[in-house]
Amino acid sequence: MIALKKIVDTVTDMPLYSKFFVFMLSVFAPIRVVIYVVVFLVFVDMITSIYYQMQCQKKTRSFLGHLIDCLKVVESHKLRRTVSKLFFYVLALMSFYVFDAYVLKIHPLGEDVLVSFSLTNLAAILICITELTSISSNISKITANPIFKTIMMIFGRRIKDKLRIKDEADETIE
Repeated sequence: MIALKKIVDTVTDMPLYSKFFVFMLSVFAPIRVVIYVVVFLVFVDMITSIYYQMQCQKKTRSFLGHLIDCLKVVESHKLRRTVSKLFFYVLALMSFYVFDAYVLKIHPLGEDVLVSFSLTNLAAILICITELTSISSNISKITANPIFKTIMMIFGRRIKDKLRIKDEADETIE
């Protein structure tokens, strides 16, 4: 009981912006792992993209000249795109979580996560698939090995077969 009183006293003595920050942390604490995964995937995508662009800039020059050319690849507007993408991914996840938890009364990351439908889980899956596709595409370009591209094509065909999506090249109607 004394510990609870200390916590209440500490929170009441905080400035308003700190109280708001603590409140937001407590609301979104359950989806922190999902946000960590999305942030990790976006950064891996950024690293593989930068590395691929650096590979494209390779020329037969001195080490210093090569280093300068590689650093020219990293441009602020491209990094700004990554930061804005990350911001909107996290914002979308937080919005869907609030909608699921407080409007639909579904706890998307609870024990029954596999049997319940939630917008948060759907958004997280779509974001992760998008980033993993981009990462595999970058790795295929870097290594000049089409294995990742082949895996993505097979995966795409299976999805089309399961969902019976009509391809533009295939004009037959099922």
